[in-house]
Amino acid sequence: MPIKFGTIVTEASGKIGGNYLVNHRCGATMRRITTKPKRRTANQQSQRINYSLAVQAWHALSPDQVAYYNSIAPKSMNGYNYFLKLKLSSKDIWDDSQNWDDSKNWVD
Repeated sequence: MPIKFGTIVTEASGKIGGNYLVNHRCGATMRRITTKPKRRTANQQSQRINYSLAVQAWHALSPDQVAYYNSIAPKSMNGYNYFLKLKLSSKDIWDDSQNWDDSKNWVD
């Protein structure tokens, strides 16, 4: 809604109650402060859970495994980021215990 100022108050900006005042090329206007609702879709929730599980899996790695991921990561990434990328882009991501032999070497 447009606001008309008098001779004493010529312009204003800021918050008043649940509204805020804005000055722009068309004059001063007052708008309501709105907040977007948090939409928690099933896909968002599943992605957040998967991300959390991937971070937990990283923290559960041995120092040898961390060194392995740091060594195979591309130059633009560190081992942590590369590990998360692999985990989050894989279909069967949570059972990789068979991928390590007894000598802590990666096995395909």
